[in-house]
Amino acid sequence: MQAAQSTEERKVLKVGAALPDPPFELLAKDGPAGFDIDWMKRIARKLGRDWQLVPYKGADFNGIFAGLADGSYDCVASGTTITPGRQAIADFCAPYCVSGQSSMPAAIPTCMASTTSRAW
Repeated sequence: MQAAQSTEERKVLKVGAALPDPPFELLAKDGPAGFDIDWMKRIARKLGRDWQLVPYKGADFNGIFAGLADGSYDCVASGTTITPGRQAIADFCAPYCVSGQSSMPAAIPTCMASTTSRAW
């Protein structure tokens, strides 16, 4: 069991993220950036807490959830796909981005290149 955190430690929202995964999280010249980074900064601010990025270094993304169990971070914000297996070990908010996991062709067909085309 983890030792109780001091009042000072509880003021920091520790956020686990597997960088880089643009546009969700990346390291820019001025530090961490991206949608998930901005979102977690805003949540921390609403909670009256500072935030701290805790980069996940593992090779298998599923391992990021172990950091929740061992107290390395308080939450994961890393463009995570919700799966039944992951739901068994972590609580999720409602999805805020649904990508459909698609590919981008090397060349965009003419019908898709026009901003006025609705073919895609």
